[in-house]
Amino acid sequence: MQVYQVDFVIISLGQFSDVPNMPEFPPNKGPEAFHGKVIHSMEYVAMDYKSLLEFVKGKRVTVVGFQKNALDIAMECSAANGLEFPCTFMYKTEHLECPRLPSPGSPFGILLPEQVLELLVHKPWRRNSLSLLATLFSPLFYDQVDEGSIILKKSPSFSFCEEGILVNGETEPLKTVLVILATGFGMKKSSKTFLSPKPFKTTF
Repeated sequence: MQVYQVDFVIISLGQFSDVPNMPEFPPNKGPEAFHGKVIHSMEYVAMDYKSLLEFVKGKRVTVVGFQKNALDIAMECSAANGLEFPCTFMYKTEHLECPRLPSPGSPFGILLPEQVLELLVHKPWRRNSLSLLATLFSPLFYDQVDEGSIILKKSPSFSFCEEGILVNGETEPLKTVLVILATGFGMKKSSKTFLSPKPFKTTF
């Protein structure tokens, strides 16, 4: 074993991968109570485009979240199923957040809203031209809402039951067979990276 003496350690483990941010539920009211399938958006976007369509085709899908990733997934489910199996889009607030400032003094976190930053993320199955079109025509999401292939459902909280989702304030369950949690990513990767008898400060 070699020991290195350093002044500081930079942890570059990636912010948007590996550690999904999963909602917490009371006992027996989480995904374990649900007879359908629950996945995080991280698993969804790892599929190729053909597999994505086959995965959601003919299913009642509920997407939970309200960031760009959630909007994209809802649009894809809507395109696959149309009015026959509308996609339910569940969210807490209509606020679409911009990413935080990437570094002290950098203006990009302020100047580049999330939909512009989407151009910087190249999805393997999407050509650059399609990424540009997805950004330019994002308002088409609301056209899908108007036609009924995407159903908006605002709720501060929810839980699971056998048939689907129990929405806060509603008596009847929201029937669904697939729930995609587009709930972002956590920052817990560093917790098991180092074993140290002394406390240390981490900066990302």
